[in-house]
Amino acid sequence: MRALYIAQYRDASLLRALEEMGWSVESVTPPEALWAITEGEGLTTVIYDDVEDVLHFSACAKARPNDCMMLAIVSAAATALRVPLLRAGADFCMNRPLSFRELQALVQAFSRRQSRGVGADHRNPTVPADRQAAIDPLIMDRRACRATYRTTRIALSLREFSLLILLAERVGAPLDRDLIWRDVWNADSELRSDVIDLAISRLRRKLVHAPVEIVAVRTVGYCLRGAVRIN
Repeated sequence: MRALYIAQYRDASLLRALEEMGWSVESVTPPEALWAITEGEGLTTVIYDDVEDVLHFSACAKARPNDCMMLAIVSAAATALRVPLLRAGADFCMNRPLSFRELQALVQAFSRRQSRGVGADHRNPTVPADRQAAIDPLIMDRRACRATYRTTRIALSLREFSLLILLAERVGAPLDRDLIWRDVWNADSELRSDVIDLAISRLRRKLVHAPVEIVAVRTVGYCLRGAVRIN
């Protein structure tokens, strides 16, 4: 799942829960939302948190891909917004306090509905659209420490390239955080998960147009999925 999370104030616990579910999440503020939706290829879900402006929500709903789920989250004091938001394009609304089990159930329900052909097309909404259509793999040149997709070179630092090549060498297999820490940071010090998570987040943003996805594997670490070739 590739999600765009729109919020004026980020809910760290929600973002952490989404990543533990295996989602790739980009977080933006409402002023950045429309640009992020139109530029973000492969979105499967847009989550708009603590919605207050129904008109802005409606604009975001209209800009999303046809097979993308639109979820609105409202505060306990704003339940009256649920009906206007559903009319403005929300597929589902949730109230705070949130239930992450309910969120998973909503996503599964939407996926079932899409798989039965309810919506614009018959693509599986759990698979990013750019990865479905991609033919050319992400090319990893080990000698030049360079990653390219089609004719575009992806600007990576040496550490980001080391992290990506480590994941690419075991594409489809989860890597635990200890292994990532030792191999990429060459560190004998205590594991710093926050450093790894920050590096993964930066790498995800740089790979947004590539036919690969870095997913979080709960209680383990991270896994690279998609089309990749190492030279």
